[in-house]
Amino acid sequence: MIFLDKILLRVLKNNSNEMGNIFFKVFNSKPKTAINFLSNKSSFFEDLEVILKMPKWKFLKELI
Repeated sequence: MIFLDKILLRVLKNNSNEMGNIFFKVFNSKPKTAINFLSNKSSFFEDLEVILKMPKWKFLKELI
């Protein structure tokens, strides 16, 4: 999803010191889920699994 990609890239750009932590949280899911998410081949439920592990406040700030 291009929408999610743009938000993730903005979060990483504006919080570069948190990049390692954010990717750690992505890969804290099942490896197949993380790879599918990063390659835009994930299902709705895989997206949800990864999104729920993210620091919500940082991502919500980038929506504004």
